[in-house]
Amino acid sequence: MDNFDAHKWFKKQYLEEGMSDKEYAKAKEAERLENHPEKDKIKAIQAMMAKEKPLKENMSPGEAVVELNYYMDDLQDISAAVSRIMEQYFPTEFAQGDAYGAFDFGSSRNQYDTTFESILDDLASVGDDME
Repeated sequence: MDNFDAHKWFKKQYLEEGMSDKEYAKAKEAERLENHPEKDKIKAIQAMMAKEKPLKENMSPGEAVVELNYYMDDLQDISAAVSRIMEQYFPTEFAQGDAYGAFDFGSSRNQYDTTFESILDDLASVGDDME
């Protein structure tokens, strides 16, 4: 118990008493994150998720296709990141998932599958006609 700081403990208890249940849960989650061994990766993923853009009003079909392509690019980036992490830390599971295209978010190696990517390809030509 050499590292126990009574002043710090009492201060923490005092602050927690004044919190709502929601604030307390949020503070506990932040504390768990700070103590997590891969907190930098978790924070990077949270930042990426927080970048959600509000939906633009009154887009033309062509503008909507461009916007959807940005999301497809994001999916490809996420797929690559997930693949790297899986390959490095879980090589057996990576090999199995990679064989089935489990990390190809929004796309497929099977040309007959309907995917977000194939729909976007179709919309690219239709979007030009709609303009």
